[in-house]
Amino acid sequence: MREMLTVVECCCAAQYMLPSFVIFKGTAQFMGWHSETSDPDAMFACSPNGWTDDELGLEWLYHFDRCTKDWKGGSDTRLLILDGHRSHLTLKFIQYSIDNNIQLLCFPAHATHLLQPLDVGLFAPLQKYYGKAADDYIRNTRTGILKGTFWRFYSVACRQVYTKKNIASAFRATGICPFNPDAVTRLITGDTNPVTVPTSTVVTSSQPAVDILSQLKTPRKSRDVHQQIQLAIEVLCQTGDVNVAIAVVKRYGHTTQTALATAEIRGTSLLMYVDSMGARRLQLLTDR
Repeated sequence: MREMLTVVECCCAAQYMLPSFVIFKGTAQFMGWHSETSDPDAMFACSPNGWTDDELGLEWLYHFDRCTKDWKGGSDTRLLILDGHRSHLTLKFIQYSIDNNIQLLCFPAHATHLLQPLDVGLFAPLQKYYGKAADDYIRNTRTGILKGTFWRFYSVACRQVYTKKNIASAFRATGICPFNPDAVTRLITGDTNPVTVPTSTVVTSSQPAVDILSQLKTPRKSRDVHQQIQLAIEVLCQTGDVNVAIAVVKRYGHTTQTALATAEIRGTSLLMYVDSMGARRLQLLTDR
């Protein structure tokens, strides 16, 4: 009979992984479950369903704090980017983070497939290599995977996937490090390539239109949107070329969508920050 277990992983933009935090299904732990553990800093816990909960989420935060105290790179503050799981939003979790200089930032809802480096670049190959190692073992031994042998195959997959190159690539793909919002907003808008005017259809008399088209950039303020509209109208009035008109509309649509997507992401992050500050204020009021 199959059982669920959870492995909580955390990767850093400095291209390393924190020791794994494994949650088995059960009411108590047995030493035999850890007999093949190769990482002395890995943590093990259990829950009735093998999932994390508020208490284990806080235990993982203690684990994160212990493992990163000496990895700050000279800074007193660490930035921890999380999904919106309820165990990350409890008052105890937030208060401990505030007390220990851990800045929390939550991904927008339903966006981890775009923004979470582990989801974007690491978990898929990890599943592939773990599945292969486990399948080979089952075929050769005619036995199943037990809690005590799980780590053997999981550690093999980790060594193949959690390389500095792969971690750096995952952070780059999500636009987190180096910081590049366009890496994500282009995926949201469905336009991964900048729109260009087909030069073969532009005649000399339409050249000023091309110059104006180059000014259509992502608007930052409502006034910028108005100016972009005026530029687009000017381009369309200067040329009767259908291809140029289509390029203008697509370019303006792309820049506007990019601005809206960026605003949505920043707005959601700001709300999460405000919520965390509200929780801190509530705690301070309670303590008085």
